[in-house]
Amino acid sequence: MAFICEQELLNIYQHVDSLLKGHGLVSEIALIRDYLLKILVSENGKSLGKLIVDYSPKKETHSFRRDSDLSEDDFNRLLSILGAVAPVKEPKKADKQPCEKKPAAAVKDVSHIPCHAYVDGSFIDGRVGYGAVILEEGEIVAEISGLVDTPDAFNSRQVAGEIRAVLEVLKWCERKGIDKVAIFYDFQNIEKWATGEYRTNTPMTQAYKKAVDQCKISITWVKVESHTGVPMNERADELAKNGARQLGTVGTWDAPEQMSLFPVDPPKTLRGWIVYNGSLVTPKYTEQNELFMAAAQRLDIQLEPHTNDALGAAVLNGKLSLIPSLEAPDFVLFYDKDVRLARQLELMGLRLFNSAETIALCDDKIMTHIALANHGIPMPKTIFSPLLFPVCPVDEGPFIDKVEKTLSYPVVVKEAFGSFGAQVYLAQNRDELFALRKKLIHKPHLYQKFVSSSHGRDVRLQVVGDEVVAAMMRTSESDFRANVSAGGKMVPFIPSKAFSDLAVKAAKRVGAHFAGVDLLFGPSDEPILCEINSNAHIKNIMDCTGVDVADRILRYIKNKLV
Repeated sequence: MAFICEQELLNIYQHVDSLLKGHGLVSEIALIRDYLLKILVSENGKSLGKLIVDYSPKKETHSFRRDSDLSEDDFNRLLSILGAVAPVKEPKKADKQPCEKKPAAAVKDVSHIPCHAYVDGSFIDGRVGYGAVILEEGEIVAEISGLVDTPDAFNSRQVAGEIRAVLEVLKWCERKGIDKVAIFYDFQNIEKWATGEYRTNTPMTQAYKKAVDQCKISITWVKVESHTGVPMNERADELAKNGARQLGTVGTWDAPEQMSLFPVDPPKTLRGWIVYNGSLVTPKYTEQNELFMAAAQRLDIQLEPHTNDALGAAVLNGKLSLIPSLEAPDFVLFYDKDVRLARQLELMGLRLFNSAETIALCDDKIMTHIALANHGIPMPKTIFSPLLFPVCPVDEGPFIDKVEKTLSYPVVVKEAFGSFGAQVYLAQNRDELFALRKKLIHKPHLYQKFVSSSHGRDVRLQVVGDEVVAAMMRTSESDFRANVSAGGKMVPFIPSKAFSDLAVKAAKRVGAHFAGVDLLFGPSDEPILCEINSNAHIKNIMDCTGVDVADRILRYIKNKLV
């Protein structure tokens, strides 16, 4: 956050912005570092991705590269537009080197404002934190710190933390009846976005400006230089770092929750939809829907049932639509795997529990393992089957050799999409592995080390928010799988801290507000992640433990929204 070459990078941005604007493109600063600038480029209201500018103070030149969300084609198109951009050079001065830090400017006099707040954001190892110190008459009265657990935060690095810190300060002031505050900051965009001097082109910055505009608190903005020894600014930075180190995850960007902190006249009674699959009308599923409806009635929530096919997802006159059109609810309990419909509802502005991204990650077992990898979550050794096309036969011998070399028999083979253990197999030798490979060759599937210590037993932990609300052990004497649907038996299970912590961490990592997390037993009975179910069936665990999971889920949603 110490922007050594801030002015040079801003000069480059002004040149880039003017050229892109001439081609109908909209740009916005997404991130500034000492020698790096990220520019978010949009066209016709749709984000193309981020263009990265690398600045060399020694050569006084800059170069472009693309971020991971910008396609190669769009990058090349931007380069062609920016081909006329000459390296931006600052006039050389005899008394300083390029990018030398300037002396700290005089801080605006705000002594007449009793309430002061110092805000900051931090990005550490893929996590974004926010921090704020609030003072009244020079005395610290509150310290705020936390984790911004959304993927949009990850993409914007510390920017989301800076924004969240401001909003938390305003929220605190509103609760305390404070109508004026001086906010000290070191990232100038948070003032520029709020005042309209910089355009707000992303959902996050637009929601931020809207929240600031709607609040009734008078803000005096005070720019301070970062890491220049201002004690309260350093403390805000420390709090932001602490927030980034908190346990959490990257889930779907959550504008209503994270940014709309000043609702006007929130509804006394929530209106929601429960969306379920229109082809699943067996007693097993209808009974589950009835549990949610009954819980909603007890909690004074108006919950309307809708099947995915009855909603009639469509594009009409170039706009996302439903047939027939319906009054938007306060939330959607999306208890189906129709991720396309879920995504459309999100794009139409509806708040989903769980999100389309979470459902997609959990439904595809390959994507689940990819999302959880590199985050200290124990999982069996896993090899993913590569995508192959029917018209292009290949020799499967080398791939089988690779599986045998990495995994020992027996080998678990799983289809990427499947429920209730029906698409899980066990290969005892090479012939059986070849047979399963042939059977599944054109389906997404994976190969996994068999955890023999968990043969015929596993545990299902139901996570809601930050806690495990119910847990059961499933056992089978006749099958390596323990699924109740496959004949397994269930008994209540009291999870150890290790089991509970792993279940919550895994659920949060895929952005789940609630999930059924299946864990295996390692050689020393330590927990090993098996899979995550974003819309797990709740009847069995209720029958086993007596816990009404539907009630817990709807209480969680109500607490989130009201």
